[in-house]
Amino acid sequence: MSEEGPTFFHTVYGPNHWLLTFSITTRFKLLNSKYTRTGNQPLSQRFNPLTRSILWRERGRVDDRRAHLPPTRGRGRVWIHGMNSVPSATMSGKLDGKKKWAAVRDRLGSSQDSDTQQEANLESADPELCIRLLQVPTVVNYSGLKRRLEGSDQTWMVQFLELSGLDLLLEALDRLSGRGCSRIADALLQLTCVNCVRAVMNSSTGIHFIIDNEGYIRKLSQALDTSNTMVKKQVFELLAALSMFSADGYRLALDALDHYKGVKTQQYRFSVIMNELQATDNVPYTFTLLSVINAIIFGTDDLRQRDKMRKEFIGLQLLDILPKLREQEDEDLMIQCEAFEEAMAEDEEELLRVYGGIDMSDPMEVFTTLFNKVSSSPASLQLLSILQTLLVLGPGRSDIWLALEAITNRAVLLAPGL
Repeated sequence: MSEEGPTFFHTVYGPNHWLLTFSITTRFKLLNSKYTRTGNQPLSQRFNPLTRSILWRERGRVDDRRAHLPPTRGRGRVWIHGMNSVPSATMSGKLDGKKKWAAVRDRLGSSQDSDTQQEANLESADPELCIRLLQVPTVVNYSGLKRRLEGSDQTWMVQFLELSGLDLLLEALDRLSGRGCSRIADALLQLTCVNCVRAVMNSSTGIHFIIDNEGYIRKLSQALDTSNTMVKKQVFELLAALSMFSADGYRLALDALDHYKGVKTQQYRFSVIMNELQATDNVPYTFTLLSVINAIIFGTDDLRQRDKMRKEFIGLQLLDILPKLREQEDEDLMIQCEAFEEAMAEDEEELLRVYGGIDMSDPMEVFTTLFNKVSSSPASLQLLSILQTLLVLGPGRSDIWLALEAITNRAVLLAPGL
């Protein structure tokens, strides 16, 4: 009996409900919920398990695959699919990016079919044997291990983790990423390895083990340093799923992006996402990247934190990219773009209410309000001194600006009555 575990998914926000765009595997309960934003509604109130099968819903209609389910109220569409799935090759109006993606999938798929026939039979293998096989990284061994992980119970998974099985997988993935994927065999090996990591995270035991041992997600993020788009796609999906799993998962996902920023000496933690978004013409991969952005923003219940996350992406020119993505006229990309924009509009409206009509996205309005607030008090001298000091700093010193932001946030928390 396999272990029931958490469902991982990307979540985007539709006009009147949340749109869940995929789960890691249809073996676990897929989630869908209708959620009208009320500011800081707890995550636990957003999600209601409904079905395990693929589901299309549009404007109150449910297709005949799950016709017994109650219709969805409100506008929009919910599309839930397995994490490995991509848009059908027969879809009308397929774009060049989708054709390229399908070609790569076909290439890898033919090789994978061949290897699957030689898949190691680990159906009854104990954790010790699987650990020994991990010392020999082959597609055959990884494919067999993935199947064994998916069918394992809690006791088996605990033993596998205690024997450093996840450590071996992540170390192998790191080595494979460093090797590159100039050969199709290398690309397939990377992909089957990350599939094993996904299988571990798809169990309740595995995901809680990872959350309790923070270094694992950092190691996983290092697999983004590869030219293998399919591997990067799955890693981003796992990070987004983690950010929606729990508050600790959200914190670890952000920490992993911070870690990757440091490893690659990038200036901003979301640069890796935005750089990929700007560089790719692969529609399914673009869809995943937009889903990651929305998952990071929606992964927190705190209104100010959502606004902060969103502004980080806007500062990296996300608003300039969205119109170009809309030009591709892909339905799924349109859903993601609308999710971002509609949620942003709702949060801005809520922020206006919270701050008494002050547009907190307008620096001049914020400064004018602050100046008027302190101009007739001794605090105006401190404000002037602070501003004079800030003039010395250049915009490129992101480390100092982040430190100043942390200090001011800390000061507000310590101030009585605020």
